[in-house]
Amino acid sequence: MVSIKKKQIVEDIENTLQSHCNIALIGFGNTTHQNLESIRRELTKIQAKLKVIKNSLLIKTFRQLSLKDKKYKKIAEHIKDLKNKTAILCLTDDYVPGLSAILRLSKTDESVLFKLGLLDNELYDSEKLKYIAGLPPKCELYSKLIGQIKSPASKLVYLINSPASRLIRILKIKSDSQNKQGGDQ
Repeated sequence: MVSIKKKQIVEDIENTLQSHCNIALIGFGNTTHQNLESIRRELTKIQAKLKVIKNSLLIKTFRQLSLKDKKYKKIAEHIKDLKNKTAILCLTDDYVPGLSAILRLSKTDESVLFKLGLLDNELYDSEKLKYIAGLPPKCELYSKLIGQIKSPASKLVYLINSPASRLIRILKIKSDSQNKQGGDQ
């Protein structure tokens, strides 16, 4: 018989997953409690959550979610034989800072690793998640893109104005030299 407590936990996990459009499954083998708490504090600052869940409950949750929403079906298939300790990383639309925080922790604590992720309704394996975690945040990418778009226009304006400004400088020099010659006589 299914316990009421476990049923409530599965419902809570479902609600959490449905309220966050981007998630990642994180493995955290023998990580210390201090490391987990420090990463949780860091994630809270960027509006992300790390929730540790038993694998059996996680599998049940994704099975139930896959019946309601097709995007969870791929995850349900991939996590059938989930091993080791697992946590769900719930992310906002800008998921790079949250993934980067986990990546930084994984460099100091080898037991922390990416398992699987669902970002923008696309399934990613651990290697792709590491790559995405190394990218700059969306706001920085947008500013770089705008700079790249703006650069050719700025160069064009400079080139258009350049002959006119050169002509003005030449005329000014000529005018100054004529004024000097007129003043010398």
